[in-house]
Amino acid sequence: MKNVFENGKLVIGCNYWASHAGIRMWENWNEEVVRSDIEQLSKNGVKILRVFPLWSVFQPVDKVVSYQGLVEGYTVDGGTTMLKATDDGVDVTMLTRFNTLLDIAQEYKVQIVPSILTGWMSFALLVPPAIKSENVITSPLALMWSVRFIKRFVSEFKHHKSIVAWCLGNECNCMGKVESREQAWVWNTIMSDAIKSCDNTRPVIHGMHSLGNPNEEK
Repeated sequence: MKNVFENGKLVIGCNYWASHAGIRMWENWNEEVVRSDIEQLSKNGVKILRVFPLWSVFQPVDKVVSYQGLVEGYTVDGGTTMLKATDDGVDVTMLTRFNTLLDIAQEYKVQIVPSILTGWMSFALLVPPAIKSENVITSPLALMWSVRFIKRFVSEFKHHKSIVAWCLGNECNCMGKVESREQAWVWNTIMSDAIKSCDNTRPVIHGMHSLGNPNEEK
């Protein structure tokens, strides 16, 4: 497995959202703006971008609920059609847009670290509607859709040369509360293993939000 960073070499990177739309860049896609952004970043010495496939947009799965709250199945089009039991509910249009970003990055020699489960951003929970009422970290339903998304996303892009590492997500500890270290371990292990089952050639990293040490004296 290749290390992301070479010993003794300074690499400049940053988080990236398109300058015209911020976190709504995927719905309001503008290839010309993305190209201009990455070109300017490259000219100013930026070599690595952490990029965020917004989870609620890339996997817009929702429940189909009937009488007395019975969940009949899952949908991505408001209930017009039902997903099959093995479907992952991932939006192909969004995958195409992400691939375009990767192609542009490769053109300008900029490496990409996708933060795959971007379900928390800008102080908002942005997960698929089907799991918004769940504890995203501990719920079996949330774990199922998380793994399905990860496997589809990594399988789709693992052959792209611009990707240098995989990131589990953005501040994923903000998506749900854990009651123990063991619960946190289970979530991290399941998600990491899902990535590695599709691509074991790249490092898997994680950006967490302000983790404190519960044993630290105050």
